[in-house]
Formats: sequence, structure tokens, C-alpha cells
Amino acid sequence: GKGFVTKPQLADLFGWEYPKNDRQIRDVISVCAQKYPIISTSDSNKGFKVANAGDMAGVDHSIAELLSRIAELQKRVKPLMDLKQKPTTNATYTLFGWA
Repeated sequence: GKGFVTKPQLADLFGWEYPKNDRQIRDVISVCAQKYPIISTSDSNKGFKVANAGDMAGVDHSIAELLSRIAELQKRVKPLMDLKQKPTTNATYTLFGWA
């Protein structure tokens, strides 16, 4: 897509191997996205782009995707918070239920 940069392109820019340096590339994008309106969507492999006024559909899609991820993470926090508030000394969790 126009103006989009892919992970392999970013790796090449930094002189890194891809996908070997995928984690570092995601870290760079994460830092940039805290200051600039970076759009990307998991349902397409277009890459990343600094959004402008003409990119509102992509902006809306990226916002929706981020809010969905936040909601999923919140669901994972709840059981942990529940355990902190009511720790049981005689029960042990396993991946498959109670031990």
C-alpha cells in the first residue's frame, strides 16, 4: 500500500536480519507509535504507516483493533486480581483446573 513500510523493509533499513530481529522491529514500532499516529492492522500485511488526515479509515481500524486487544488483556488480568484478593493456601492451580 501507498506509504506503508513492511517489517522486512524496516529490517533492511536498520541493517538487521528478518525475521531474526522481529522483536526489535516491533519494539521500534511500539516506541514510534507512542509519539506518532502509526497505523497497521493485523488483517493485512501492508505494514506500518504514519497516518495523516486522508487515512481516517485506517486510523479507525487501528483504534478498534487496539481497543479490542486492551479488552482481551483486561480479561486476563481479572483471574490474577481475583487470586491476589482471595489467595487460597490449600489450593493450587494447574493449567487444567485444580490440583
